Amino acid sequence: MKKVLRIIALLLLWEPWSLTPTPSFGSETRVDSTGGLTTLLTDETTNLDLFMDGNPAGLALLNQQDRFDLSGQWFYSNGQPVGTGSVQQTFGTLPRLSDGDLIHYGGAMFFPEPQWALQVDGDLSSSQGLPFYTNDTYTLGQYRSLLRSAYRFGSLAVGLELFNIQSDQAFDPGLFNPPSVNGSYFGLQSGTSGQNQSLLRGGFIVSFPDKADDDNGHWQSGGYVGVQLGSSIQTQNLELFTSGSSPFSITRTTTLADSYSFVPEIRYEVPNRFILKFSCALDHSDQDFSQTVPTGTPLLMTISPSYRAVQLQSLNAIGEFKIMEPLSEKETVKLGGSLSYNSSDTNDLNPDQSLFDNITKQQLNVTLGAGMEALYDYLYGVQIKVQSYLRDTQPAPLGTPMAALDHSTYQVTLGGEKWFSSNWAFRLGLIFEEDAYNQGAIARTLDTAIVTGVGYDSLFWKLDLKLMAGQSIDANNSSNLSTQTSAGISGTFFL
Repeated sequence: MKKVLRIIALLLLWEPWSLTPTPSFGSETRVDSTGGLTTLLTDETTNLDLFMDGNPAGLALLNQQDRFDLSGQWFYSNGQPVGTGSVQQTFGTLPRLSDGDLIHYGGAMFFPEPQWALQVDGDLSSSQGLPFYTNDTYTLGQYRSLLRSAYRFGSLAVGLELFNIQSDQAFDPGLFNPPSVNGSYFGLQSGTSGQNQSLLRGGFIVSFPDKADDDNGHWQSGGYVGVQLGSSIQTQNLELFTSGSSPFSITRTTTLADSYSFVPEIRYEVPNRFILKFSCALDHSDQDFSQTVPTGTPLLMTISPSYRAVQLQSLNAIGEFKIMEPLSEKETVKLGGSLSYNSSDTNDLNPDQSLFDNITKQQLNVTLGAGMEALYDYLYGVQIKVQSYLRDTQPAPLGTPMAALDHSTYQVTLGGEKWFSSNWAFRLGLIFEEDAYNQGAIARTLDTAIVTGVGYDSLFWKLDLKLMAGQSIDANNSSNLSTQTSAGISGTFFL
């Protein structure tokens, strides 16, 4: 009751635009509006918090302010020359469309007691025109729901999360990928599939000392374990045909039989001066496959019962840092960066469990950023990303390795934001990127984009808007190009 009376008094005594905003940012749209200056911006989504890694225990360590976060995102791409899958479109209520595995700030967060936190969220997304195999396209609809709770026992915080994902696909007519029959390929008349997956994550974080101050360092150490509840079954129902034949139905079932992950992590912070974090994610999953086709169908056979078709293991280790060096009471020099290494090993198996193919992928990512910030006044800076990929494929039947496929990405972002009042901010980012593919002769794609946005902050709510326009062009053939457009909006309402 006291809280309600306090809010009413504030509303009666001051105009909303005269209220001083609280330094509590939780919008990935704000960061993306500057071109993605994650190493520089002061923001809840870029402060290297263990909560952002997916540790549910981190919910109990957030700023204890009841809040409701809502986002909307849209992305459109149009490629030339026009072909199957050249037009792609994605929209949804996700804070960031590229974040498909985790939910961070979203939905409703409640802090009923100083030690207890609760989060309830749900979102949806729809992607159209994405390539299916090499010739087809499809529409993907995804619906996610989350219930997360955490409790703090002094220096120990524990958390639990239940996460559900429902994915539905509708395939467009096109070609199917098995080998040809008498020189004629299978055609796909129609098809649908659906899959549901439930995940349980449990985590802990130990903080020492229990309460941080502005002068001394503060450690956090913890981790979380994620397991799949039951089996996640994807069932494809496809209508196929060959030249001169009537359509026939096949059913393909891919079962994610098990999936689990383990993520240890550690974080050190000197408030407003320095942050250092290390984490390592270990993942494992197995997939089973079965297929039912009509009797006598050429080159397609019934596979029953299901067999273990894919075994996947991956490791992702990352170290991140931020340095904040005050020049005055207002201005701060910002330095940030990260170094990550990702490795995955995939075994494709035959029905008799012999090895059909082994794919090993390695990736090394380096990010560095430098800039100047005066909180609630301005920020400007530059950020550089280098990503190097290595993919080695060795088909077991041949016993000799195929040519390696190297892929490297180099990206430079110039951006920042300027506050024109205590409530309104303007943001801008310029992105330059080169993708180099080594497949004998080097193929290069040059990408440029401009991102802009505005933000409004008040004591009770915040709003961020982002607009992006860009293009990708083949450096060896300028007629091969695509244009991209996207828009996003995020709002935070403090309860």
